[in-house]
Amino acid sequence: LEMIAEVSGFLLDHLAFFFIPAGVGIIACMGLLRGKWLAVLGVCFITTVLIMVVTGHTIQWMQRGRKR
Repeated sequence: LEMIAEVSGFLLDHLAFFFIPAGVGIIACMGLLRGKWLAVLGVCFITTVLIMVVTGHTIQWMQRGRKR
């Protein structure tokens, strides 16, 4: 457990570095995305909500199985 805490602490401390490739990719594709920001934001919102719902249902399903 201590090893996991050490590795997860390292990853959390350097979390910002994981967003650099995504940010560079968005900047590189700025010409393609011009005029489509509303669609991009809509997709981001919908997928975020979908992921939250699926995660919630998965956790509930797993907890039900653990109670048996």
